[in-house]
Amino acid sequence: MALNNSVTIVETCQVSPFPASEEFSLPLTFFDVFWLNFPSVDGILFYEITDLEPFLFYSTILPKLKHSLSLALFHYLPLAGRIRRHAESNKPIIFYNPNDGIILTIAESDADFNYLSTDEVRDAKESHPYVPKLSITDTDASVLAVQMTLFPNKGFSIGYTMHHAGFDGKSLAMFMKAWSYIYKHCDGNEISQFQLLQELVPSFDRTLIKDPYGLEKLFLQQWAAITNSKSSLKLIPGLCTIPNVVRATFHLTRENINNLKKIFASQQMSNQLHLSAFVVTCSYVLVCRMKARGGDRNRKVDFAIAVDYRGLIDPPLPGNYFGNCIFYHGMMESAREFMEANGVFAVAEKISGIIKGLKKNLFEGAEEKILEMKNSERGVEHIGVAGSPQLNVYGNDFGWGRPKKVEILSIDRTGSISLNESRDGKGGVEIGLAMPRHEMEAFASLFFSGLKAF
Repeated sequence: MALNNSVTIVETCQVSPFPASEEFSLPLTFFDVFWLNFPSVDGILFYEITDLEPFLFYSTILPKLKHSLSLALFHYLPLAGRIRRHAESNKPIIFYNPNDGIILTIAESDADFNYLSTDEVRDAKESHPYVPKLSITDTDASVLAVQMTLFPNKGFSIGYTMHHAGFDGKSLAMFMKAWSYIYKHCDGNEISQFQLLQELVPSFDRTLIKDPYGLEKLFLQQWAAITNSKSSLKLIPGLCTIPNVVRATFHLTRENINNLKKIFASQQMSNQLHLSAFVVTCSYVLVCRMKARGGDRNRKVDFAIAVDYRGLIDPPLPGNYFGNCIFYHGMMESAREFMEANGVFAVAEKISGIIKGLKKNLFEGAEEKILEMKNSERGVEHIGVAGSPQLNVYGNDFGWGRPKKVEILSIDRTGSISLNESRDGKGGVEIGLAMPRHEMEAFASLFFSGLKAF
């Protein structure tokens, strides 16, 4: 099915923190600088309200969404600021002044809401009109942009685009929970009478981040070499250049995951195998994906997982630390390793080894991480993991129920697999993929037939 998108921009405005705040600056740590020129992260949340008439949306819901967003930004000032270079040191910082805010786009679409929010295969580009673009120049970059699109009598979507150097997925999830919490609980009283839940109040304490290995300087040098500029804030276009991809969502139920764990446990060569839902999900999906792609079995494949370091560094960071605190750890293997008859078990052992290896040296090989991400340009296939089932993205209830669908759209530019918790709240995992159509069809066949066999 092809979708004829018809999206009309109704309004473009700036939403500033309320009440207004004084100037605020926040230095970027080496965790942030690691993502300085990385492609933006785009996502979308679909909310189904079948009786949502335009008058109700524009007169009631939209004004409250704007107001609650401005209240949330008061607690999350960096999101309303800009990434710039420090005048003296040339180091990147986030700077906010009272005239700043996020750009909010209001749109309306006559496209098929149910089609866009389905799990079924569809062209990836059909979702692109529902996420905004960041304002980025060589010297100045916005941190976050938001778009709300009304589908009359169907519902609406909230699309976002984030600059990864500003914050990570966990920080984004915290902000979205704060925004939805304020929307549900703020009845228009004075701000002094409203208290945000303590776990949703972000910590911006950068003194907690130490850099004993000089990674900030190294990462800045590496980005300068990649972008041919010592100061540019422009983002690289992407890590995946495959045109005309389609996207689809697949599900592993809790029962599927438990069955995979049992089978993996019976095959493991070591009793110390780390058999989490994450390990078995990634292993199974990776093997299905590589078999679906086929091709040269001797080509190199770089698979990387994002690890949250908040609880790993010493001393650990508070759970509400805002910014980036994730690092990629991965493995480089030939495609053959994934395609062998016992590939799913071998891959599970390797991913388990990555996780267990974190206990040794958290920053081992850190100096090569950015260069590894660019390997895809030299014929190495790069596959990452975006999102996490631990982020509870389906918990973003503004008052009209859980989202019908949540997607990370930027995977069609980065070659990543997206993971979210199952929307039914029963402990499963949603897997988002973006691939050429013939590979997606092959993947679906392998995915479902494999589950039946297991």
